Amino acid sequence: GIRHIAEVCLITDKDISTRTRVNALMEVFKASKFVAEDFDIERLHAITDDPQWGSQMEEQGFVKRGDNFEIHVKDIK
Repeated sequence: GIRHIAEVCLITDKDISTRTRVNALMEVFKASKFVAEDFDIERLHAITDDPQWGSQMEEQGFVKRGDNFEIHVKDIK
């Protein structure tokens, strides 16, 4: 069969304060959770090449899996 997928592309401006960027990231997580729940998607995956963003994602509950990060939708705050 066919499975639904959802994709978000987030590009950040490092000239903006870290707090503002983290707040924006949290809003993206909330929107992603809403869409994922609507389409019965259980996990979200994220890719970043920035170690600081990786740390931020881990603080929000993402688990590092190789070069990617993963979180169960139900665990998004």
